[in-house]
Amino acid sequence: LLALSSIYILGGEILRGFSFAMILGVLIGTYSSIFVAAPVLKFFKVSYKTLEKKEAYDEALPLLKDLLKFNRERVNISAMDPLFERIEQAHASMNNNKELVETYKEHLVIKQQLDDMEGELRLLVLISNHYADSGDQNAAERYRAESQRVRAELNKK
Repeated sequence: LLALSSIYILGGEILRGFSFAMILGVLIGTYSSIFVAAPVLKFFKVSYKTLEKKEAYDEALPLLKDLLKFNRERVNISAMDPLFERIEQAHASMNNNKELVETYKEHLVIKQQLDDMEGELRLLVLISNHYADSGDQNAAERYRAESQRVRAELNKK
């Protein structure tokens, strides 16, 4: 903008029209980037953090699955629980709904083995909500009934 302004002032009559058009283009482009593109990105929830997180999860997901496999082979259930939570976060950030629900179901088995009823209830509700959102009312109702059973057991304690 500084260079264009100096061309406009010092460049003579021939360059004045050209430099004025360039200055106008820079100002309109800047306005567009700040006041139009930024709200559009905000609307779609795009940021550097989300892009970096998605790329990080793309790289981390195979490693997390390998760690899960390793702990599964050694029947280390307590170490599998936090791994499932990380894998769920990865699938959720990458919008892998099918893999996310499968991970929820696998994690549910671990929560049941650990006798973690609060965690079990949380997963049952998430699975039920997924099926309700995807239109599978039978599956949603099945998981909703199971979550009510677990909630009743929790209230007894």
